[in-house]
Amino acid sequence: MEHAAILRLNDGKFAKEKLKLLAARKKLSSTTLKWQDKLDKLHKELDMASDATYNEKKKRWTAISEQVEKAQAKENEMKNYIEGMEETNLDLVCEVKEAIKLKRAAEKSTANAKKLAAKRLDKWHTEINARKEAKDELIQIQKNAKNTEKVMAKYKDEIARSEVIQRMWESY
Repeated sequence: MEHAAILRLNDGKFAKEKLKLLAARKKLSSTTLKWQDKLDKLHKELDMASDATYNEKKKRWTAISEQVEKAQAKENEMKNYIEGMEETNLDLVCEVKEAIKLKRAAEKSTANAKKLAAKRLDKWHTEINARKEAKDELIQIQKNAKNTEKVMAKYKDEIARSEVIQRMWESY
């Protein structure tokens, strides 16, 4: 029952809307006829206008058309120029990106070369220091050997003297 009431309400609304649309359609038709009449009148007036006025309007129309064509040609020329500049800009952006990549690669290569050079320099310093230490140790060993030889020579002399003295005592 509620459903039927809702349907009747909707039917009533639909009927009202339909009447409104029909009224709007009639009004639109009358307005269209009115404008069509005005257009027909204007066409008649234009046809009745003098040839001089028509020719003058045609000249102005032609001049305006030529100006519009020139403006469109200039606009097209500017569009082409802008497109060319955009393409050049894109090329430059690509070149800049490539240059940045090359710069990073060069910086990385330089950093690696610096690390390698530092390692080699450290190794060289280590080798030099090791050579100096070995040379110093050799010098010390040679000094110790000379001192040992001196001490041994001294003891040999002492032993020889002692043997001479002992022989002398034995011979008495």
